[in-house]
Amino acid sequence: MNKRYEFLKDDFIEVNGEKLYRIRALRDFNDVKAGELGGYVGVLSGNAQDSGDDSKPEAA
Repeated sequence: MNKRYEFLKDDFIEVNGEKLYRIRALRDFNDVKAGELGGYVGVLSGNAQDSGDDSKPEAA
């Protein structure tokens, strides 16, 4: 598996009782460079990073 980002478990916010975690790019893709921080996203069991969809995750 070629993961594009990781969830930063120590960097989160809570919105309506749900924890949203900051993400960090693990490799370059599209206009994102490895190491860049992204927005806050909810943890999903199946997410876009494994689907071949190279779109950026949306920030909260």
